[in-house]
Amino acid sequence: MPKISKTFVNHSDALGLQLWKQNESKDFTIIVDEKEIDAHKNVLAARSLVFARMFESGMKEAEENKVEIKDFPFEIVEAAIKLCYHHSLVPYITLNDKMLILQFFNKYDIQSLKILKVI
Repeated sequence: MPKISKTFVNHSDALGLQLWKQNESKDFTIIVDEKEIDAHKNVLAARSLVFARMFESGMKEAEENKVEIKDFPFEIVEAAIKLCYHHSLVPYITLNDKMLILQFFNKYDIQSLKILKVI
């Protein structure tokens, strides 16, 4: 099995950070408590089977490029979305917030971050 160089891993880690900073290319909005979180559909779809199916299905949210989330507080959704990009975007998480983020990951089927123990 070929080994992945550390340089490649570091470069791919930096990709998430760079994408998060590119506000002009974000093409999807998550609305929570009347506040907005902008994100990239491709990042959300790569991390979440729920978002991937939403975008593929032609649901209203996919057509309008926005979704409203009502069952989690803004801070939890924002942290979860940032974690989809890179763990350093959320430097400190309380134990209570970790539990809520894990619930968000479960609901939106974000398995890779749970497995990697990002939080």
